[in-house]
Amino acid sequence: IDVANTNNDKEHLSIKMPYGIKDCEYYLAGVIEEPLDVGQPKHKQITIFISSEPKNIKLKYKGFCNYLYNNENATESLESNTPYSYAFFGQGVTYCKIEKLSSEGKLNVIIKEDGKIVFKSKPHDKNKAITYQANPPKR
Repeated sequence: IDVANTNNDKEHLSIKMPYGIKDCEYYLAGVIEEPLDVGQPKHKQITIFISSEPKNIKLKYKGFCNYLYNNENATESLESNTPYSYAFFGQGVTYCKIEKLSSEGKLNVIIKEDGKIVFKSKPHDKNKAITYQANPPKR
């Protein structure tokens, strides 16, 4: 690898640096790789699945989900017809509330973090809201 000199030194315009390739990555001789802690929290993929029973009924619903993103509170609005899924990144869900607006059918809610189910409602046929309250994730 040629490294250019930016100090206006006419005699030494560039130098050669030895390098190697391993697993399609370049490595420079004499360089130590050290991971840096940039202070960013670990984010998870948060997925919310909302479905109906029986599956052929389209239920209208409305709600929201509170979660942490970069150590700040964030809210995702949830409003559509079943079946529907939402996916976003955050540190973890803190609270969700989903209300069934249709008079027929039953509403189901599943919340996953990195593929792991953290909440699964029972089929809900009342117009009372389905809620999920989690212990606050570690910041």
